Amino acid sequence: MQNQEAPVRPSRRLALLAALAAALALAGSAQAATIVVKKGGAHPTIQSGVDAAGPNDTVLVEKGVYQENVSVPAGKDGLTIMASGKVRIDARPPGGAGAGPGILINSQDVTIQGFRIKNALNNGGALFGYGIHGKRAGLTVKGCDFTANESADVYVESAPDALIVQCSSWGTFGRCVDVTGEDAVVTKVNVEHCGSDAILVTGNSARVRDCTFDYVHGNAVEFSGDAGVIEDCKATHNNNWCYYVTGNSAVVRDNVLEHGDNWGIHIVGDGADVLNNKISHNSNWGIYVDGNSALVRDNNLRFIANYGIYVSGNSSAVEDNDLRDIFNYGINIDGDDNAVRDNRIRRVSNDAIHYDGLLPNITDNLCSEVFGSSEGISIDGTAVINGLVKRNTVNACGSHGIAITSDCSFFTIQKNTVESCGGQNRDGLHLEGNGHTVSNNEVRGCSGDGFYLAGSSLLVTGNTAMDNGRDGLDVQAGNGCALTNNTAKDNAAEGIENNGTNTTINSNTAKHNRIGFANSGTSSSFTGNSSSDGTHSVPAAPELD
Repeated sequence: MQNQEAPVRPSRRLALLAALAAALALAGSAQAATIVVKKGGAHPTIQSGVDAAGPNDTVLVEKGVYQENVSVPAGKDGLTIMASGKVRIDARPPGGAGAGPGILINSQDVTIQGFRIKNALNNGGALFGYGIHGKRAGLTVKGCDFTANESADVYVESAPDALIVQCSSWGTFGRCVDVTGEDAVVTKVNVEHCGSDAILVTGNSARVRDCTFDYVHGNAVEFSGDAGVIEDCKATHNNNWCYYVTGNSAVVRDNVLEHGDNWGIHIVGDGADVLNNKISHNSNWGIYVDGNSALVRDNNLRFIANYGIYVSGNSSAVEDNDLRDIFNYGINIDGDDNAVRDNRIRRVSNDAIHYDGLLPNITDNLCSEVFGSSEGISIDGTAVINGLVKRNTVNACGSHGIAITSDCSFFTIQKNTVESCGGQNRDGLHLEGNGHTVSNNEVRGCSGDGFYLAGSSLLVTGNTAMDNGRDGLDVQAGNGCALTNNTAKDNAAEGIENNGTNTTINSNTAKHNRIGFANSGTSSSFTGNSSSDGTHSVPAAPELD
């Protein structure tokens, strides 16, 4: 009987496969070579080392100054060119004429590491002054320093997966990094005195992390593409926008921006997240988002010479931001169905919150020290219905504390506190429009009326008006308003004044006002009211304002 070969057990088969993989790896590594470039050696120039190298080889360049323009042709994929010690590539040949890039790369997955590259100048023809010019995917530039390059330090032309890491740039005439391609990553890069944009990326899914920018004459970072991320960076003394993104789903978070000459963060696109940035001493806008469904949260803005936060678009949320010393609007919203909540806004020269659009949701904000003839919260728009203004605290405004225009209707205005507003006989809560519910608000110490109510079918209940310079609650116009269970105390003129028609005034309390109740309009019901000053319904009491 013929002997049969014993079957290979699964564990042994796995071991054989592992051994085969290790053998292949060793064979591959054995094929890779290291070519040493050294002055006076077998390869005295970097170009000669590159010419001698094959795919996946390493060209190791020993210290010195190499005045040359290096070209990596196609067919050398995976090549590494690495400096050993201090190595400088001067891309300007003897005589000083421009000769194009310091290193031109036409293979993919090439790594350039550890060089100082300078004086890459345009040659007046097809070659431009790029320190490194990559034309294939997977370029890595690591630990390089750049200076005095004319067009850009690193230019990646129509190629994805570039990585620029741990590099620095000083005194470059053009851009530091210019990438056209998807999935670029720029991290731990320091740029000083850049003549144009520090980083420009055209492509989706770019990442810029942990970089610093100082005295950049263009934008610190500019993206054109979707899903870009800028995080943990610091930009100071920029002459243009710090971060400018054109594209959807951008994320700009945990950055510091100081002493900029234009907008701090400018995003054009939907779905942006602008989170936990610190922006100060900016000579134009702090944050400007032009798009829908943005989230602007936990940002800190100080000494902004124009708008603090400006959102133009729909369905966005601006929340938990801290703004101080803003020399125009604190938060300006131009769009529909946006939420402004839990923000702290102090010392602004125009409205602390200005909303122009439909379906506003303004809740739990603190607005304080609004200078000039400006309002704490101002809501304007055309045919605005069903707005919510709730639990806001407003004090020390030069004009009305909360102002809602006649184009608004059916708002809920609830549990707000307004104090010490109206430097020019303006009101605590100045309300126009019809169908609003005004409940459980407190207004005190304002120079005009506590509540100025000019609209029809208003339901005004459970509010308190104290120590105001004119009326506590003033129904100035409108038909069919209802005032119930309100308290007016220590106001300089009428506690409750009615100039409307068919007004219901029931179960209100007026104490220590100049006159408790004054009715110059008509009342459909006047019952259960109490006043320490006497109650006046018919005939009308004199108006003192």
